[in-house]
Amino acid sequence: MLDILGFRQMVKTRRLSSLVDQLNLLFAAAEPKEASCGLRLTDGRVRKRNLTLGHLYFSDTIMLWTPPMDARDGDFNALAFSHICNTVGNLIALALINSLPLRGGLAFGECYIDPAKQLAVGQPIVDAYLLEQNQEWLGAAISSEQLCEPSTYEHLDEWCGLVRYDVPTKITPSHELFAVDWTRIARMPRIVTQSLWKINAQSAVERALSEGLAAATQESVYRKWQNAAEFFRSQAQRQPLAFVRYRGPDKGWETVADEPPSARLTQRSTRTRRKRRAV
Repeated sequence: MLDILGFRQMVKTRRLSSLVDQLNLLFAAAEPKEASCGLRLTDGRVRKRNLTLGHLYFSDTIMLWTPPMDARDGDFNALAFSHICNTVGNLIALALINSLPLRGGLAFGECYIDPAKQLAVGQPIVDAYLLEQNQEWLGAAISSEQLCEPSTYEHLDEWCGLVRYDVPTKITPSHELFAVDWTRIARMPRIVTQSLWKINAQSAVERALSEGLAAATQESVYRKWQNAAEFFRSQAQRQPLAFVRYRGPDKGWETVADEPPSARLTQRSTRTRRKRRAV
């Protein structure tokens, strides 16, 4: 579950037509793309599984969820979990670039969702909302207690979409939190972000954070931007993401990666069934 931070103030200070345009762009970016995976069975056959996320939008809130988890298929669960984490991370970064800071919480559990009626009920929805509200930054997190299958998710690598991080919260939690790594978009090769979103993601994220810090007049608002900037800086020097692309029969395959981001930031001066899902 994701909320737009400062939405009430945006309604007061931004032109309605401009805000509506921004929201339409955000919701279009949040529209889940069709996704699937092929899992090899013990007899050698490959079984295709659907990974497409479900979605609901209302006012300043975006809710995404995975297909129902499968207790007999840990590989599928891990792929579905990674897919929603990476989708949320990319969405946070793209919304930030477009002046719509997002904060979110992720949770697992049994819930009932009927998109046609815009009806969503279940404990994970409550858990995700409470976790979102407790964070003091722009970003998203999930509680370690929510990682209900530690053996499946014990390896939090670059492609999982989560990082171990001391997430800033209003009330210090008794359990560890994992942050959704929305900064990974800035470590993607420029040729990839230009192809997918027509942007230089690294410089666009840096600029958005700097502008947010400069524009924050209230201390509570500035603190959230500052915490987000610190997270970006802490992740900026990690190994850039490498992508493999096919250059044709003559050149074959090649690995594409950029240099680490500079992280130069300007600081302020003076489905419808009762199933187990990740939300």
